[in-house]
Amino acid sequence: MAAPGNESKGLQIAVAILATLVVLMGVVSYFLYSSYAETSEKLAAAESQKNEQTQVANRFRQNFEEVRRIAGFTDDDLEKLKDARNQRASELTSRIQSIREQVDAVVTKVQEDARNAQGGEYGRLPEEIEDLKRKARELSDKIESEPEIDQGSQMNRLTDLLLNNAQLMAQLARDNINLRRNLSTIDAVNQAGVREIQAALERRSEELVNEQRDADERMRSLRESLTQAQRENTDRARTIDELNTQMREKERKAEEQRLANLETISNLRDELSKTETVLDSPDGTVIYVNVARNEVVLDITRAMGARPQMTMSIFDKRSPGLPTDRPKATVKLVRVGEQNSVATIQRIVDPTDPINPGDLVYSPVWSPNAPVLFALLGKMDLNRDGVDDRDDVRRLIERSGGRVVYDLPPPNARMPESGQLNARVDWYIIDDQEPLRTFAKRVIPTPEDQAFLERQTEIIKEARLYGIRPMPLRRLATYLNYRSNEVDQGVVQYKNEATIESILYPEGRPVPPPGSQPGEDQDDAMSNDEPVAVPGRGFGGRG
Repeated sequence: MAAPGNESKGLQIAVAILATLVVLMGVVSYFLYSSYAETSEKLAAAESQKNEQTQVANRFRQNFEEVRRIAGFTDDDLEKLKDARNQRASELTSRIQSIREQVDAVVTKVQEDARNAQGGEYGRLPEEIEDLKRKARELSDKIESEPEIDQGSQMNRLTDLLLNNAQLMAQLARDNINLRRNLSTIDAVNQAGVREIQAALERRSEELVNEQRDADERMRSLRESLTQAQRENTDRARTIDELNTQMREKERKAEEQRLANLETISNLRDELSKTETVLDSPDGTVIYVNVARNEVVLDITRAMGARPQMTMSIFDKRSPGLPTDRPKATVKLVRVGEQNSVATIQRIVDPTDPINPGDLVYSPVWSPNAPVLFALLGKMDLNRDGVDDRDDVRRLIERSGGRVVYDLPPPNARMPESGQLNARVDWYIIDDQEPLRTFAKRVIPTPEDQAFLERQTEIIKEARLYGIRPMPLRRLATYLNYRSNEVDQGVVQYKNEATIESILYPEGRPVPPPGSQPGEDQDDAMSNDEPVAVPGRGFGGRG
């Protein structure tokens, strides 16, 4: 294939020849017209020369056609030939650029593969490949930068580029072979390691299979043991349930028997409480009787919890027990000391049976050990006038040292149930007496009355289960010396001894005659606010 520059020169020569021929033809025509003779003479020579020129032109024409055919152009026009040639040069440049990019891509891919296969340290290309790559880039740059060079030079550079690319490919192939050889070595080493790991893995898998088999055997044995244990546990649980059922049945029967016995005991205790003639142990004794002052000295002290205004009953010291409804007298504490107490005589039941030193002192609402707790159930009619007197009953109990912890008032009292019944309660008070005044109007029980009676029955049953003793209201009133026609004297807050002396003895206290009773000195001693110790129990007393 001829170079583009040669084709251009051939065309220029052909054009020059054509122009020369035209000029020659013009000159010949001129000479023909100017001198036909000379022309005629020279005609043969001209025709001969023309034939020669025509042959030369034909040869040039043939050469031009051959060059155009070899170059691959189809147009006869020179400009079109130039355009076609430029277009081919552009296409050649583009293809060279594409080839360079492909070569760079191949080299880069080889470099990346080497880097990935052998690591960063072995991922660099050999210096020969780098030189060939750089030379190919330089050749392609020269071809692109000189598009007007002749066809021969262009073909030489293309040949150099092809040779360089061939050398580059050969070097890449050699490097690829070395890489493959290295990779084969590495792969062999890796395969050996993999085989070793696989062998270890197979050994471990076999060990795990054996361990799993042993674990399954142990699990099967444990499962059988567990099943046997569960079966035995179920049998034991069934036996325990049967025993628990039998025990609960026995406990139920025992509880029913116990409740029946308690109810029987409570009923017997209630019946006995209504008719018994003996109460608890006494709370103290009488150690001195001052008849002149109507006072007695008791061995009850402040440390025992006694306080003024407490009412107590006196029983005969010779009685085998404390008669419940027949006390000898009732007294009220007026002064409580550290060693003894002074009480005023409120009432003597039988004047022929006076109080003597050594008589027993008892209070149903007070105890030296702990306060006596009471429960009020139902109506509390002290004076039997048909009106509830539970506030007075509460005051009498609290004034005598007791305490009301539970109260169940009747519906007409318009008071709610208060407190709580428990085993610490000592007595529950009931009023079993009818009022002295009756009304002609018939009272029809209401649902509230019926509910109250049911509640009272329930509380009485609960009190019996707790072992709480009943006490009729009339007996409590007797113990506390309650009489509806008497006025409560209250507590003496202050006493002016000088004024009393001036009223009782306006001319002065008389001098006692010789041989007077020594009890008069004791009367003076007992007139002090603080109780005094009495030298002898029988001194100044009766019996």
